[in-house]
Order: sequence, then structure tokens, then C-alpha cells
Amino acid sequence: MSAYQSDFVFEEFRKKIEEKHMSIAAIDPDGLIHVRRGEEELKVTLDNLRRNFEHSKDKNLIADFVELIAGTSVISRGTWEQVKEHIYTSLLPLKSLVGDPIYQPVTMIFGKVYVYKGEDKLTWIDYSELERWNVTQEQLARQAAKNADRLLEQASIKVEMFGGKKLGLIDLAFASLKTALLFAPSFREKIEPEFGFPFYAVMPVRDGCYIFSEEDFEFFTSRIGTVIVDEYKKSNYPLTTEVLKFDEDGVDAVGEYPAD
Repeated sequence: MSAYQSDFVFEEFRKKIEEKHMSIAAIDPDGLIHVRRGEEELKVTLDNLRRNFEHSKDKNLIADFVELIAGTSVISRGTWEQVKEHIYTSLLPLKSLVGDPIYQPVTMIFGKVYVYKGEDKLTWIDYSELERWNVTQEQLARQAAKNADRLLEQASIKVEMFGGKKLGLIDLAFASLKTALLFAPSFREKIEPEFGFPFYAVMPVRDGCYIFSEEDFEFFTSRIGTVIVDEYKKSNYPLTTEVLKFDEDGVDAVGEYPAD
């Protein structure tokens, strides 16, 4: 270990994996870390994690990476038939990306990752899982979309009135997948009766969003900026301060509240 330069990210990483009953078996001279998890040994690098932490100073990035490592075995032991009903998309800011999950950009700030939902936590899915399951990324996307529509049936759209204008919020028991439901194929059908189409949304955090109609764009965008930035800064899972337009062409960021 003498050839390896220790730092805050490494020490925090080591502490977190020990809390998960894992340990560091060895460290290669180039920094590749061998993590012992039961009878298994995983090789990981902290390079991307260090860069992201240097940018954000968010210790939750380290905890999330350890959760990813700890949770990998949950899906690695399952066949496609066993796991496919629990596959979803989740949303993640680009700056929080670590490891090699399947990532699809939505804007310059955030994108989609595919996840396995096991009880009360999410595990990112990477390309090695597709190879082991013998499924394509297109099959994964179709299954995630199907599951999202099924989950959307369990969700409701709460409507609150401000100055005679409607503001929508998604109510779902599993909060970590709330914002991702905006991308479910049947979401338009659920939201259009109350908010029309196109509609707008702001998603400052992974587990919460605000929805409003095109006709109320000026009313809400001029009033909610402070709330959006405050939620974004205080959350353990910040997403984006962008104002997003959902229309026939997809999703587009039409503005952004400055968070610095």
C-alpha cells in the first residue's frame, strides 16, 4: 500500500465499505483497489469519484458509490427473468456519475441511469450485467419503460393552487423514483387532463418535482426560483435547477436558476 497515495476520498471510502462488512484486500500500484466482499473480490477505481468530489465536495457521492458496490451482488445472483420486473430508470446529475453505469444524457446537467429496485434501495446497472443476462440495451429500455408505466398506476398527481394557478406534484410511496416517472411512456396521458400538453417541470431533487402548464409558465417561473435553489442546495440527492419543457419532440431545458 506504500505506493498508493491516501486522501480523504480513499479514507472515507475505506470507512464506508467496512461499515458494509467489506474490506480492502490489496491496492495495485496504479491505484486499482481490490475490495473483498464475502467470498468475492471486486476491482474498483476511485478516479472518477475523486474528480466528482473535488468538484462538488459532496460526501454522499462516496456513500452512493459504496452502496453501488455493496448492492452489485443483489442483481448479479439473479437471472433476467428474476430481475426484469424490478428494473427502472432513475435520474442522476452528470457530476455524480461514478463507475460505469449505463447512462443516457437528457440535458447537459443530468441524465438517466438504469437501476434495479431491491426493497428500499436502488442499484445501478452496468454493461456487464447486460452481457451476463444476454439482453440488449433496447430490451433493457423497453422493460424499464413497461415497469415505469406500471409504477405510474400506483402514483397520483397532487394539485395545489397558488394565485388561482395549478401546481402539480407527484405522490409515490417510493420517493427515489418520483422524478423518473415524468419519462414514463404513459405520463402524458396521466398529466394532460390537469395540465395540458406541452407542460413544464422543475426537478431540483431526485425525489421531488413541480409541474405546471404552458399557460402558467411566466407565473410560476418568476416565483419558484428561490424555493428550487434552496431545495437543490439542501438535498442529499440534488438533480437540476433547469426548467424543462415536455412536448412532442421530447424534453428540453428552456432555462436554469443559478445555484452558485
